[in-house]
Amino acid sequence: MRDNVHPGEKWEFNGEVAACFANMLERSIPDYRSMRALTYKLGERFIQPETLIVDVGAAPAWPWSHSG
Repeated sequence: MRDNVHPGEKWEFNGEVAACFANMLERSIPDYRSMRALTYKLGERFIQPETLIVDVGAAPAWPWSHSG
């Protein structure tokens, strides 16, 4: 899903924005997919079964929940 926000319109983070948030990130952050893949690759060395991961300050934890 892609956002449909135009300059000058009032913006709020709601369900519609949340539904297309991943698409916004991919278009807004240079090398976003590479960053996700690298984060996952680094983390998988330390994450074992039953590991508790605390995600502080990241959006919805996509780097940990989806492999590269």
